[in-house]
Amino acid sequence: EELWSLAQELWDFYKRRFIFPLSQGNNMLAGARHKGESWIPFDFTSTTFGSRGAYVSEAVGYGLLLSLFMNEQNIFDSILHDAERYLFMHSTGHYSWLGYWDPATQAIERRQTNAASDADMDIAAALILAIGRWGDNTITAELYEPHVETPYISTFTYSERVRTLLETTNRNFL
Repeated sequence: EELWSLAQELWDFYKRRFIFPLSQGNNMLAGARHKGESWIPFDFTSTTFGSRGAYVSEAVGYGLLLSLFMNEQNIFDSILHDAERYLFMHSTGHYSWLGYWDPATQAIERRQTNAASDADMDIAAALILAIGRWGDNTITAELYEPHVETPYISTFTYSERVRTLLETTNRNFL
């Protein structure tokens, strides 16, 4: 009971510090092109982009694992949705390791076409465990591309994304 209370306290701190709901009007994230509740894990410890904060695939993996551990599927699915929307690269089957909030476009901009294999494996592990906990859920995301008039809609299940990540990691990194 005491350890669970401490875990909940730490999770609440982590959410306040690193995961921001777009709908709460956070100054940095206000106006993002997303409807409804959206949870974005940002790493504000990085100074790469100054006060804008970095949206890194490692933070996505941590956020997924922690929300799974704390049994918060709504946050898990929202983190996964936004990682798909802003970081997943369909051409390679990996998540871009870096994006950041761009005030000019009022959206999260993907800044790298490289992947972080450790993040992809954390995401895959979280998805495998989520299937065991919640079943093989389906995610639908409108992909954000700043200069595309008709956005691409991506629909996938947890298991489909795991398969993609494992296959592309095996092919590209092993």
